[in-house]
Amino acid sequence: MIKIEHLQKYFNRGKRSELHVLNDITLELPQTGLVCILGESGSGKTTLLNTVGGLDVFQGGTLTVDETILKKYEPKKIEHLRCEKFGYIFQLLQDYTVAYNVKLALSHYDLTDKEKDERVSYVLEQLGIGRYKKKLVSKLSGGQQQRVSIARALVKSPQIILADEPTGNLDEENTIRTMSILRAISKECLVILVSHERRIAEFFADRILEIKDGEITKDYDNHSGSSYERSDDGNIYLPELTCQAMQSDENEIEVYQNADSKEEPIRLKMAWKSGKLYIRSDMASDVIFAGEEAGCEIFDEPRPKLEMEDVENFSYELSPLEMSKKSGLSWKATWRMTLENLKLLGKKQAFIVVILLITAIMLSLTISDLITAVTVHREEIVKDDSHYVQVEMKLASPAEEYAVGDTMQECYNKVLSKGKRKDMMFYDTARDLVIQADTLYQMRGSSQVIRDFSYVDISKVTKKDLLYGRLPKKSDEIVIDKLVADRFLKSDTAIAGQYASAKELLGETLSINTFSKDLTVVGISGNNEASIYCSQSKLLGMVASSYSVMSLSELQKMYPGKYDNVTLQDDQMLVPQSKYDQIKSYQEFQGNQKEYPVQQLGNSSVFYEEEPVSNAGENYIVVGGFDNSCDVDYVLTDAAGKQLADQLAVGMQKIKYYVDDLEQREELVKQLQSELKPYQKMFRVKVTIPAEQQVKAYRNKMKDKTRSKALFAMIAVILSVLIIYYTIRSNASSRMEELTVYRLLGISKASIIRSFILEMLLINCYTTLPGVVVTTGVMKFAASVPSLGMNLSFPWWGAITLIAAIMLVNAIVSVIPVHNILAKPPAELAVK
Repeated sequence: MIKIEHLQKYFNRGKRSELHVLNDITLELPQTGLVCILGESGSGKTTLLNTVGGLDVFQGGTLTVDETILKKYEPKKIEHLRCEKFGYIFQLLQDYTVAYNVKLALSHYDLTDKEKDERVSYVLEQLGIGRYKKKLVSKLSGGQQQRVSIARALVKSPQIILADEPTGNLDEENTIRTMSILRAISKECLVILVSHERRIAEFFADRILEIKDGEITKDYDNHSGSSYERSDDGNIYLPELTCQAMQSDENEIEVYQNADSKEEPIRLKMAWKSGKLYIRSDMASDVIFAGEEAGCEIFDEPRPKLEMEDVENFSYELSPLEMSKKSGLSWKATWRMTLENLKLLGKKQAFIVVILLITAIMLSLTISDLITAVTVHREEIVKDDSHYVQVEMKLASPAEEYAVGDTMQECYNKVLSKGKRKDMMFYDTARDLVIQADTLYQMRGSSQVIRDFSYVDISKVTKKDLLYGRLPKKSDEIVIDKLVADRFLKSDTAIAGQYASAKELLGETLSINTFSKDLTVVGISGNNEASIYCSQSKLLGMVASSYSVMSLSELQKMYPGKYDNVTLQDDQMLVPQSKYDQIKSYQEFQGNQKEYPVQQLGNSSVFYEEEPVSNAGENYIVVGGFDNSCDVDYVLTDAAGKQLADQLAVGMQKIKYYVDDLEQREELVKQLQSELKPYQKMFRVKVTIPAEQQVKAYRNKMKDKTRSKALFAMIAVILSVLIIYYTIRSNASSRMEELTVYRLLGISKASIIRSFILEMLLINCYTTLPGVVVTTGVMKFAASVPSLGMNLSFPWWGAITLIAAIMLVNAIVSVIPVHNILAKPPAELAVK
């Protein structure tokens, strides 16, 4: 039972255009029967129906449905009430099948698909439209569609059925059929309908409410007539007219007309010819031959009437249903609804697809540009091994130059070479290496410089670090890290183009200058450092001058057993055998066998002293020779090599420390800074981690560029979101009919929103996903071609993150317009 007390409703309340559309409505409606609300357009009849049915808000009064009492519009309570007790006869989803439309009303019930199909088939058969089950609603006639709408209301056996002008667009035949069905249904439940046709109400309704200007003016029980005559029947029924007969022996003519009408006298001439009757009219009136083509037939029988007995013969039996405890649709039902929606979007989604593809490509390019700007590619930026800590001491004032040597030596002894630091020290050189082209005849004599790397002692690379090749066995053999090799290969030069991979550099000879070939590549390491691993003694000569030095232990290792018995003092050296033979020949020629041949590092000539020298580190006594195949200039003791290194360190005023544990670098920096403070009066002391400084310098350089790219990326993101939002909003608005049907059927907002999110995610799977993936692939290909000069960095993790972000944003954006639409009462949606 429905009870309404002092119901008030306004449009535009509090504004100048305020309308009081329902004014203090009070009434009670029974459990069953057909109640018709009669009124002119704008009288408030539809508003009353919507308010009673929980489809619209109201501003005062009380609405009671069975035990549920509503004093205001409460969406959650009203939605449950609509689903449980009400059935609505309203618009259909035109692009869906009859079965889908009817089955949609069963979404809130715990029924199997088979049980749902059985109920749908039963109600369609009862209404005489079972054969249209799989047909699209848009292909049906108006009367057939109305019966589908009734079927949808009936299929869940509701207690109350609401119908707003159910016969408004129907012809007389379908009007009678529709009203007959509603009349029959009203025996089992309450049917409330709105109409402006009084004769329909007076024949079919049990109770009539007449409304005017928002007030009920009449409320009375209606005793239906026994029969109903159709108003659209244009045929002529002879018993209703007066007959005037004109007869002769051979002819009989009957003229029928209304008894009270005065028609023009009949003046016709008729003649037979060749079996055909020819008629000539001498009258002003038209002469029309009755028949289907003329739209008017003549029947010699009474006009047919619809008897109430015939109306009440319709019956249906469907058991009431219990609602599911869950207010929303199941994921399975939501998924099905989403797939159905996608199938029917057709051309409507073409614009969305284009927009999503364009935004995906635009964002991929923009975000990759930003990532390129903010990403520090250490392999392209760093020029020093990351294990190095560097101390650089520059004279603070030229006035102190006279004392720099002693002070630097003191600093070296007390601080720089203190304790374990001496073992960590390394005397790097800034000398680049040259690779010459020997593979093609046309390119012989061409060379390319390999730069931006640091030298590291060979002891810092192990066999497990190697990707290809082996560890050096000779002082002129080196290991190049793959990072340095890849830089060379990416340089896009004719020489680099001869090598397909870093591995092909094995066996190549690199020179310190274009005239000497000094170092052979025997290994490629994978430490991801800007490093070339070389013998320390070899590097000492490179730092001091363009000569090469080897320690005695290295010589013995290179030639096992050959020099094991050779010993040297710290002031003694070995020279190549050919040079030593020259020295011996000169001594023999001069007869000065007792004079000592003295070699100064870097000089080509040898001088002779009568007494042994004692200033090792500058001058060395030549005491023997070594195999000419050993491509070095001098062999010294290990101690002499270190002493030479110490002298170089003091002279260069720049030292690097190799720290095995990267975590200990900062600690060493702090220690050195603290201990070098006493020397800051004479020197400008700078203790740094070169690799980190290079990264920092790059970031500072890119800061302004990064800001501009970040701003551009932000603008692109905002623009994309706005474009997608308005596209989705337009799509949602164009699907207002679909949303209205869902809401009127009581499908929860959450279920509809979930369906739209799933729909958007599925659309993204064939727009955003391939758009970003293909764009990323194209960018990576372009970046891999050096000649194109495109330095774009867009890692796959960035592409995956972008896809996820776009999908998330699109899902959120797709919710907003749909949520805004669904926030309105169903009646307001139906109006739109």
